[in-house]
Amino acid sequence: MSITTEGTQILQMYVMMTCVMLISLQKASGSWDMGAELAELCGKTTEETAKHMPAQADRSVWATVLALLWLYGFKLDYKEEWQFVAMKAVSWIRAQTAVPSTLPASKAVDP
Repeated sequence: MSITTEGTQILQMYVMMTCVMLISLQKASGSWDMGAELAELCGKTTEETAKHMPAQADRSVWATVLALLWLYGFKLDYKEEWQFVAMKAVSWIRAQTAVPSTLPASKAVDP
């Protein structure tokens, strides 16, 4: 096995592990909670993720939007593995009343 092939396999394993870690943080409802683990997976601090959250937004809605942004922004090549997780999250977001105020602010967070 060449170094390049081995390096590629290690990178693929890392990408899959980060996806698995994010998915493991998803609640049964389809939402995510805002916490240090989610912020770290997004490459941000909890302060950075909270800074852009609209004042009237629900923290779980905001966390779920960020998780989806991360999946679509960084893990699109692995969509087959997480597409149903994302569908559940989108369904949960649509059922919430705080969505209109959250979506414009999500554009301010660079994934």
